Amino acid sequence: MKGSLYRKRYFLFYHPEMSQFIKTLSGDLFRTMKSKLKFSDGEYSIFLTDQFRKQELSEYMSSYYGDVQIITVSGTIRKCKTRLSEDSSKRKESLTAAR
Repeated sequence: MKGSLYRKRYFLFYHPEMSQFIKTLSGDLFRTMKSKLKFSDGEYSIFLTDQFRKQELSEYMSSYYGDVQIITVSGTIRKCKTRLSEDSSKRKESLTAAR
């Protein structure tokens, strides 16, 4: 059994124009959900929240930021970064195949 009742949850978000509105999104999520931006790279960003706000954050993102995709939710940032690299390589492959 784990020692802490507080479990971290990392959300990996994707949006084609994430870099343009990351400051707005980060401020909004911190004000409403107390979620912190932990990592941002181009079209992807990783936010930290806890297990108690996980469902609220998912619902909030789908209702207010419907065009932002939730790629994964994980207990470690390493898993999110691994998924980020996998997802970005798949998107690049699909773009080159479409051309």
